[in-house]
This record gives sequence, structure tokens and C-alpha cells, in this order.
Amino acid sequence: TSEQKQADDTQVELKRQEQVAAQECGIRQLANIVEEADYQEKRLLTDPPRPRPKPHIVLKLPNDPSMD
Repeated sequence: TSEQKQADDTQVELKRQEQVAAQECGIRQLANIVEEADYQEKRLLTDPPRPRPKPHIVLKLPNDPSMD
């Protein structure tokens, strides 16, 4: 019947709209990831991290009274 066809068409259209919305959401998420990576890279180039101080290694020899 025409009512059933119209209901089917409506359901198909809703399904299509859901798929388009999900695809757009995925594209936005991917764009945000790329944008954040680009921002982090630019920040690293313009404000490089400070070098960390090298640790001082102190060797302690065992106390040997016979060496005195």
C-alpha cells in the first residue's frame, strides 16, 4: 500500500540522515585530532622544551682502613 511505502521511505530517509550525521561527526573528530597535533607541533617548534640537567654521578668507594 502507499502508506506502507511512505513509511518505508521515511525510515530509509531517517537511516540515511543518521549515517550522514555519524559520518560528519567522525570527520569532525578526525579534524580535531589533526588540528591538535598541528598545534602541538607548532608549539614545540616555537617553544622548545628546556634541556634537563644531567645528573651528577658520585662514586663512593668503600671505606678501607688499610689504605690510609
